[in-house]
Amino acid sequence: MELGMLVMPFCVKITFDIDEDDDWIEGLDTVNEFFKDKDIYPTGPIVFQRKPIGIGEFEYTAYISLNDELKDIPELNIEYIEMLEVGPTLSEKCFEEEEFEQVYSQIEFAAKENNLQIKDQPYYHVMVDYFGGTAFEIYAQLELSDGDVYE
Repeated sequence: MELGMLVMPFCVKITFDIDEDDDWIEGLDTVNEFFKDKDIYPTGPIVFQRKPIGIGEFEYTAYISLNDELKDIPELNIEYIEMLEVGPTLSEKCFEEEEFEQVYSQIEFAAKENNLQIKDQPYYHVMVDYFGGTAFEIYAQLELSDGDVYE
């Protein structure tokens, strides 16, 4: 478990809905592929949040770091963010989607044990491809109280 923050410059934010039966990773890859034929292209991992919005349906918000600035593209639901900054955070790594709930519990336990409050929002998931698979780092953003300093 690590205390830290998540920072990515030149990001686009894209929100879309996916049914539980659909391959959500394929949906994120489709978003990533959109930029590959452009002069502006992805330079880092995909960061995403997901939250349930109905029975078997999730809303995904993906953040993709680019090599340069981009104008908003409202017709594709793409919003440009100069800098994604999430912090302070508690984070933990995992290698399978099936481990997400277990990692959430580990993060919540560590926060409780250390008298830290997690913000009431979906966790951030950093998805990194490596030879042979995909790894995830899950970040929970912490609430700051007056006078709190995290180093």
